[in-house]
Amino acid sequence: MTFELGSRVSPLSASRSIKSTFQFRTFDPEGVIFYGDTKNGEDWFVLSLKEGFPLMQISKEDVQVSVTGGPKLNDGKWHTPLFPVILMILA
Repeated sequence: MTFELGSRVSPLSASRSIKSTFQFRTFDPEGVIFYGDTKNGEDWFVLSLKEGFPLMQISKEDVQVSVTGGPKLNDGKWHTPLFPVILMILA
């Protein structure tokens, strides 16, 4: 996989949302594309592929959410996921 990262940086205290994008391409139907955590791994976010479909998982405190759907992304073409995050949810 190849990644091209890009984001606009602003102070979190002045922001109400964050928008982050990157590009990837793969033929592999399974695997982690992006992982991030806070609080030494207590809260985390994972974007992965399961049978070629995107799977997003978020864990914050005692709540875990998994969402899957959309087109298969293991077609060898470049894809640019967009993740708008509202900070009030993550605060």
